[in-house]
Amino acid sequence: MKNRIILRGLIAIGLISLLFFILPITPAFIISYIFTIIAIVILMRTFATFGKGNNGVPQSYASIYITCGYLVAVLSFSLLAYILFSYNILWTTIIHIAILGVFGIVFLTIGAGNDYISKLDNQEPTEERKKFVEEKKNYWK
Repeated sequence: MKNRIILRGLIAIGLISLLFFILPITPAFIISYIFTIIAIVILMRTFATFGKGNNGVPQSYASIYITCGYLVAVLSFSLLAYILFSYNILWTTIIHIAILGVFGIVFLTIGAGNDYISKLDNQEPTEERKKFVEEKKNYWK
């Protein structure tokens, strides 16, 4: 499974690298290329960690969706940066770092929530929790 993830990631990096032969190279292109490679590597790592068969916790699927969203955001901004900020490396770098920061915070928050939910699931249920579960069984009847 992990070998297929790595192979698909390397194919994606290869396809992105083909843009060096098609587009003129600008500073914004190089910064966008670096952050796109980072996004692909993060996505590969997330699939290897939380992918099918590795973790059945539903909260883990949110991590996969967040990294996919990060990749889409990076690719979208990279295209926009190439068109608008072709020679302005400062703004391209700042906005890419901001996108990475926002998605990093969301990813860490989801991870913390996942740990908290797992911890609660492993605790012995209290009387209130037992009562809630009993009431929930008859709720839709």
